[in-house]
Amino acid sequence: MSFDRVCREWRCKYTGDKTDSKSLEAIAKVVDEYLPQIKKVSSGVKVNRLVCGACLDFELMTTVPLDDFGPWEESGFAPESEFLAKTEGSAIRRIGYVRWLRNIAVALGNATGSESAVAALRRRRDFPSTLVREHVEWALRQHESPQIQAGN
Repeated sequence: MSFDRVCREWRCKYTGDKTDSKSLEAIAKVVDEYLPQIKKVSSGVKVNRLVCGACLDFELMTTVPLDDFGPWEESGFAPESEFLAKTEGSAIRRIGYVRWLRNIAVALGNATGSESAVAALRRRRDFPSTLVREHVEWALRQHESPQIQAGN
């Protein structure tokens, strides 16, 4: 295989709909802040911003000519560490929406019987993520259990 460009990817999670997500707006501001530094990496640098609606990933892909990758690697892929530090702890770098929904499903499955919990779970039955759907189904089965219905 031959290639003449190498890519470095920084990936984050976002929440909400991709058309009006506050977390995507926040990450866009950080990208705009660091874009001038990223563009100094190489005269042949290409920066792509990608959003995956299914898995709620935001990806910043920086591609440089093969000859420029080694020096960039030696610099620690600057400004990568600053960029990641800036987004550390933000909603986009934390657990992510899908895993958050999974955690909620587990919590609702462990809760005492509640029609509102069951209704909330049923609304997520057809969620695109298999991870969420599996945990929603588990939680709904818990609410069918006699111990849960009795509040034990």
